[in-house]
Amino acid sequence: MLKATSFTIVVLVLALGCAGTSLSGVRDRVTATPSSKGQGPLNSNGSPKRLPQGPPSHPPYTLVLSYDDFGPQALCSDLLGFAWYQWETGGSWEIDDSFDVRVVVYRGWTRDEVMKRYPTARNQSDYRYVAYADAIAFLDRALHDETVIQSESLRTHLEATRARIRTELSGR
Repeated sequence: MLKATSFTIVVLVLALGCAGTSLSGVRDRVTATPSSKGQGPLNSNGSPKRLPQGPPSHPPYTLVLSYDDFGPQALCSDLLGFAWYQWETGGSWEIDDSFDVRVVVYRGWTRDEVMKRYPTARNQSDYRYVAYADAIAFLDRALHDETVIQSESLRTHLEATRARIRTELSGR
């Protein structure tokens, strides 16, 4: 008698769901490049994985970082929101989807000034705005979190983010 495990069931579902579809065909649908728009790879919902280059950092007032510079979504979503684009309904993504969410840490400018310089526009740019003091306070708290302390790579990554923010936004 064959004993069905969850692994067996998943493999069976995948095999039935992909019947008649090659794996390269599935990959091509997810990462297809639409020739009419000249865009790069796409996520499973059709949104671009990479957005156009936006305005650069403007030290000592702004520093543009990646969402990932603040750690995984489970750690930083209270500060930054979810890791998918703001205009998406979100939550149901494929494992290889990625979202080019940028974080602007600012100091010496108002949030309104920062939002005008770094606007969020559907399929063009997705910025999250964090005041310098809030970014440093978040990173200091995270670096004292037991889970972060146990992960040397995460701790090192967050320490580098904190050092970069302090260095680039302190020269006023």
